[in-house]
Amino acid sequence: MYKKFIVIFSLLVLSFPKNNFSQQDSTSINPNKLVLNPKFFAIQFDAVSSLVSSEIGLSLDYDLYSSPNTKHNFGFRFSAEHYGFLSLDVGGKTEPGPFLDVNILGRYSLRGERFGFSPVIGLSYHNSMDEEYPDNAIYFKWGFEIKFNLFTNHFGLLLKIAKSSTNYGGYGGIGLAICL
Repeated sequence: MYKKFIVIFSLLVLSFPKNNFSQQDSTSINPNKLVLNPKFFAIQFDAVSSLVSSEIGLSLDYDLYSSPNTKHNFGFRFSAEHYGFLSLDVGGKTEPGPFLDVNILGRYSLRGERFGFSPVIGLSYHNSMDEEYPDNAIYFKWGFEIKFNLFTNHFGLLLKIAKSSTNYGGYGGIGLAICL
């Protein structure tokens, strides 16, 4: 009797389609799991300054992979940055520069409700706008930015540091960011 019950029960279980058994989605188990989710994230206008440099930039961020809770994101940043170094001489000019960099960067973003952290790494077309220092070439570039959101994700304070493999290919400072 017991063997017949096991055989009948086993045949009944095997006859059910597997989609009748519920399974928990793996993204609900781990909300930080990265999944392929290509999407446009933001256009960012930023201006930062320090005692030795100043920068104005425009960036377009595109996410390729993101977690369901949107805290972790991998993607690309396409940007243009105009920056220069401040001269400490009275009446002097910026030395050298100013520069215009056009970048294609890989980007990881950790986004919270108030803070965001984004390290970037990639290639930059470094263009010197000073005729005395013609330094136009493609360089390796890396950097990071830390953003404190003042008004949702649209307006915030920004700490931004970037460096490339050329002598004058870097800047850093604190400023403002506006995201659309």
